[in-house]
Amino acid sequence: MAKSKKRKSKKQPIRQVKIKPENYIKKHARKLPIHECLIREDWRETGFTPIVVSRKRTNGNMVAATYIVDLTCLGVKETSFIYDIDAYSYQENIKSMAKGMLLNFIKIEPNLAQNIIYGAVEFAEDCGFQPHKDFTNITEYLLDPVDSIDYIEVKFGDEDGKPSFFAGPYDDAEKIIATLRKNVGEGNFNFTASSPQALDYDYDSTNPLMSKQEILDTYLPNDKVNEKMANFESENHKAAYIPQIICAGLILEEIEGQLHLLQSAYEEQENFLDNVLEKVANSYATSQGIAINEIEKDVLNELDNLIIFLTEKLIAFNSTDFLFEKSYTPIPIVKTDEELKQMTEEELDAHQAHRLFYMTNQERYYHSISEYAYYFLSVNYKETDFQKPANQKAAVQGFLEDAQKESKETLSEEALKDYEEGFNAVMKLYFIENKDKK
Repeated sequence: MAKSKKRKSKKQPIRQVKIKPENYIKKHARKLPIHECLIREDWRETGFTPIVVSRKRTNGNMVAATYIVDLTCLGVKETSFIYDIDAYSYQENIKSMAKGMLLNFIKIEPNLAQNIIYGAVEFAEDCGFQPHKDFTNITEYLLDPVDSIDYIEVKFGDEDGKPSFFAGPYDDAEKIIATLRKNVGEGNFNFTASSPQALDYDYDSTNPLMSKQEILDTYLPNDKVNEKMANFESENHKAAYIPQIICAGLILEEIEGQLHLLQSAYEEQENFLDNVLEKVANSYATSQGIAINEIEKDVLNELDNLIIFLTEKLIAFNSTDFLFEKSYTPIPIVKTDEELKQMTEEELDAHQAHRLFYMTNQERYYHSISEYAYYFLSVNYKETDFQKPANQKAAVQGFLEDAQKESKETLSEEALKDYEEGFNAVMKLYFIENKDKK
């Protein structure tokens, strides 16, 4: 199925009102006391394990990171973090992770946890592999500095200490094997495929890690869905909720129920969104009694955006719990201009947060540009006559220079084009056309 033309690479806004969680972790996380470290019970036997390291803030909330560690070859394959969540939500997150990965967590001493993580990174680097980019950029800062940790001997590799690569469904097996050949030499490593399909990265429907029914029972149980449906007063909400549940199920089916793999599948596999869109489109066509090629383009775009929204939320929450929260509605709340004017500042902030929740990363990106442009124009060009092309050109140039100055990294040509287009749209709508109407 053709990719949606609306899709673009995910980008982050350059301007944030509050401190970014990433920056907080880099600057302050190591000063916080370690709350606990968790690892799968059979980590020594499997050689592959998630490790959770959590620290407690002075307000009692948690900052934690999860490291998906391959002790036999690849080191820290994936990593993610949660920031400033209450103790209950933290425990629920751990339970959801354990259930989704079909494992039991046990507590270990922080020194051992950090020796495993740092040791796996070092072993992998000797084999030619770097840890996940977010480890170096963010989650390493939830660990103590490596030179401050007491050494504990941990076994890496196979029984003989050789790298042992087990190819999962999302590994670039050919590239990894080539790297091993280059760095340790032919015959000095072991290779095992998870299935004959592992090298092709296909979903193995004959022997999935989780069956469709297991995925539904684990992530989208009937009792929770029915309870949520019963609490909707609006028929529109009921009508919109079921497609979201179906869509979430198909997303999870694409990764065989392995929620911890969703982020890498979403970011690194070009065909992930297309595969899910085809499944969702087939489901929609069946419900409407039409052929898939009869679905209107606008409907396909809506389905595509729904997939992106749900995928990003599943990644952010690392669970499906948000779909069953009391406050969750499948349709964003819309307020009229008059209602917005009557809101207090706190109510406006809450409404803005609600709006942002329902945006995809791409939509947030363009939304942040628009808000930034409006703020820039309001402060610097409030009384400017934009009927004069020279004034428009000067404003655009000033905005792009300010955006580049505020950005920590050099903005690409594509990003600068996005900022320019967003700025021109805001300038035209609010500072030219609206002024003409007045």
